Amino acid sequence: MCGNPNGLEVHHNTYDRLWCEDPEDLAVVCADCHGTHHGIDEPTHIESPYTFWPIIHMSDGSIRKGPNMERVGTHGTTD
Repeated sequence: MCGNPNGLEVHHNTYDRLWCEDPEDLAVVCADCHGTHHGIDEPTHIESPYTFWPIIHMSDGSIRKGPNMERVGTHGTTD
């Protein structure tokens, strides 16, 4: 909305397909614009019903998961 590239958040244009959104359901905005758009009484963050993170098999052979992509193993090993 304002062009600020810092502190970006995802805004839902609709909650009709929550957790299965189409691209047009979402907009990327800075935290200030997000808060201004929602106002005081409306939440700007919604907790996900999912408590898992997918396992990602990386091209370097590592296996990673989580929001910070922490290493949890390597292909062909059990570490």
